[in-house]
Amino acid sequence: ELDREYGEIAHRAGISHYKRAPALNDRPRFLDALADIVREHLASGLPYSTQYRERCAGCSNPQCRNILNPIGTAGQQAGGGQVRVTVGK
Repeated sequence: ELDREYGEIAHRAGISHYKRAPALNDRPRFLDALADIVREHLASGLPYSTQYRERCAGCSNPQCRNILNPIGTAGQQAGGGQVRVTVGK
């Protein structure tokens, strides 16, 4: 949507040759692959992926590995960090 917003701003500013580039990663095959990853993760029942265990290089933030899990229980642990249960307002 940013490209549309900036297009409107460009138009109001008198820019007549504003061009929009096609969005990256909008091909059905890519989107299907993302959906498959999510579907497989949800079916696993795990609170986090085993591929997401480590902190980023040089990270010292103790909250970095806390994973928000609005459908889990407060007692679940994820990667050594506490899983916080949040309720939408």
